[in-house]
Amino acid sequence: MLMCDIMNHIVQGIKLVNDQQGFCMVILTIALASCAIVSCVLAFKNIKIMKESEIERARPIVVLEAIADMPFYLVRMRNTGLTAARNVTVDLSPSVVYCFNSWKGKAIGFLSRTIEFLPPNFVFQTNLGAFCELEAYNPSLMHKGFVRYEDASGRRYEESIVIDFSIFKDTVFSGKKTINDLGVELEKIRRAIDAFGSGFNKLRVIAQSLDDYREEDRRAIEEARRRINEEKTRAEVNSKAVQQKEDS
Repeated sequence: MLMCDIMNHIVQGIKLVNDQQGFCMVILTIALASCAIVSCVLAFKNIKIMKESEIERARPIVVLEAIADMPFYLVRMRNTGLTAARNVTVDLSPSVVYCFNSWKGKAIGFLSRTIEFLPPNFVFQTNLGAFCELEAYNPSLMHKGFVRYEDASGRRYEESIVIDFSIFKDTVFSGKKTINDLGVELEKIRRAIDAFGSGFNKLRVIAQSLDDYREEDRRAIEEARRRINEEKTRAEVNSKAVQQKEDS
């Protein structure tokens, strides 16, 4: 009985579809059109996301860093992105300035002026002074602010920056050479001696005055030029003789 009821329902369903064929086609058409619209919207969103991801991947990235080059300290600006940064400006508080000798208190060019074009991997850096001079100018050793710049399409970027020299506080620097430096220098001397002993590099000892040596060089050069000119004249005479013989 159950199977008969199922078959009856299927037959009635098929009959209903046949009777309402036009209506069913309209419903199917609307469904297909809706699927197509949804697919287009999703594709457009995917394209937009991919485009934004590519722009983000290839964007310029300008960073400022505190660098220790003992016993001095530097500030460095570089573009770590894949494209050039344009109209780069830096706003720091307190401002980073030179802290030594007659340069003390003077503004740093690439931090105080607008940089119109900063290529990828390009670096600006400058020496600020010794640590005690930095600390005397700014006891907090901290400089905070913003860096602003644009990409080639005019998209603007503003990022907060912190230049922190306090991380170098209470560090020890030794200017004395170690046993490792001695080993490196000895290795250089050994390689130089080996190069002279190989026969490819020989010392040349001149046992005469410098003026006499230069005069001999001058005469040798003049003799070489004279021989070249003679060979050239002889070749021209032979060429003319052959030409005349062919013409006759």
